[in-house]
Amino acid sequence: MNGESWTIHLGGMQRILLSGGLENLRKQETPFRRHLLEVLGVMDLPTFTVGRRTPYIGIWNRYCRDAGDGQGIELVTGLPRSLLNIFSRVGLGAVEEDFWNWPGEQGDFLQCYLWEAHRLAGMLTVRRSRVFFTLGEASLQDASSGAAERDSHLPKTEVLLTKILANLDAIRRGCKDPRAGNSLIMNAINYPLFVAGQDVGAMNSHPDWKQLIRDCYCDIKREEYGVDDRLQLKVLEELWKRNDAMLNVNDLAREMNLELGLL
Repeated sequence: MNGESWTIHLGGMQRILLSGGLENLRKQETPFRRHLLEVLGVMDLPTFTVGRRTPYIGIWNRYCRDAGDGQGIELVTGLPRSLLNIFSRVGLGAVEEDFWNWPGEQGDFLQCYLWEAHRLAGMLTVRRSRVFFTLGEASLQDASSGAAERDSHLPKTEVLLTKILANLDAIRRGCKDPRAGNSLIMNAINYPLFVAGQDVGAMNSHPDWKQLIRDCYCDIKREEYGVDDRLQLKVLEELWKRNDAMLNVNDLAREMNLELGLL
């Protein structure tokens, strides 16, 4: 997508699908129809976009959340549908405990590392007071970091960051093993990688963490779509350079005239 505005097309694609009778999805569901709506649904989730310029539609909550049994893996993200159901409620009532208490699903080692990184990144997304999501015409601010960290049963932010980066490093190293049968899983790490990198104070205090993030972006194997990966790193580098903990990364991306998907 090369950093250009792309969420403006989601509404049109949704209308095309619904014009074919998909309003009655639960009565007429087929695997192909479900897949199409899931693709649009995950692309529409505000958590997976930086610098979004259009309102959130809510495709996943409307058409995917209660479809089927909510089990299994969504093909585009490689994430369990049960975890995506939690992401679909960020800004709409989801709390850190929803991610913390997620029971997980069966998968291979690299998948489990990926899901764990997303689960913990979801907690950080909910926690950060400076992360805003545009839902309709209103901007909702999630619970503040201080309030969340007063809950003694939840890990502190730096612990979450360490765990996220440890899982991402395990994926990076595992994908380099020639015996790895799931090496393309590196293409699915953008969201937790970007979320971890947003913590300016921690990143500037740990140069090795910043270097790990750079290394992970360099190891993502997407020749056709690598421009967005480089632009995400460019936004993070600018965020680290400005060293302003109150700077909203979405505002920074818009200032740089970028709209980036984290999928």
